[in-house]
Amino acid sequence: LLTRTLDDEGVVALRGWVDDIASWPDDGEGWLHHRERTPAGPALCRSENLIPFHEGLRRLLTEGSMLETASALLGEPAVLYKEKINYKLPGGGGYAPHQDAPAYPFIDAHVSCMVAVDDATVENGCLEVVPACHHEVLPMDDAGCIAPDVVASLPWQPVEVPAGWPLWFHRRAPHRGVALQRGEDASRAKHPARLGECSMDGVERQLVQRHRHGHDIERARCVRQVLDV
Repeated sequence: LLTRTLDDEGVVALRGWVDDIASWPDDGEGWLHHRERTPAGPALCRSENLIPFHEGLRRLLTEGSMLETASALLGEPAVLYKEKINYKLPGGGGYAPHQDAPAYPFIDAHVSCMVAVDDATVENGCLEVVPACHHEVLPMDDAGCIAPDVVASLPWQPVEVPAGWPLWFHRRAPHRGVALQRGEDASRAKHPARLGECSMDGVERQLVQRHRHGHDIERARCVRQVLDV
């Protein structure tokens, strides 16, 4: 599902927020930056745990039309579970084909969403998905990615997303990000994930440890050759 959330002015603001976050120091008080090895040296590939430190992103992801869309798709009030920015820079590794559901085995239902910060096109490595393939968790390899023989059998399709548009997809929808070679256009995407609401206090207390449980699985499958910095 593609929906338009931000107008041209909103896209300019979002890009400014992302540029600002990318400049935050690595030794911050709660947010996380991840870097990966590239032929040009370490490159920023992900930032996460951002909304406690950024009011603009907090409003975008927890109020208004995005919250309303998530709630409509879930059929119940939604709350933000996790947010991150993926930076797709030339020379980066992309991320392997996977489904989101296995990373969160303690969640019965959630919906994932990607908000394009820059236009996501085939040329700069937009998301690739498998249509109508969300009914079951597919066989996986040891890293939690979809098994290579299954990947080869699936009809992958690129999904181009204009800047400022959210792409909503099922938690079992297979998706992947192809690697960019040096010199190719870079793109950035904001990836929030939402789940059905229990209560705000209960969710906040209970998900602290659950977030830690799922973090290593997701990091291993989505970011190759991450540097500890």
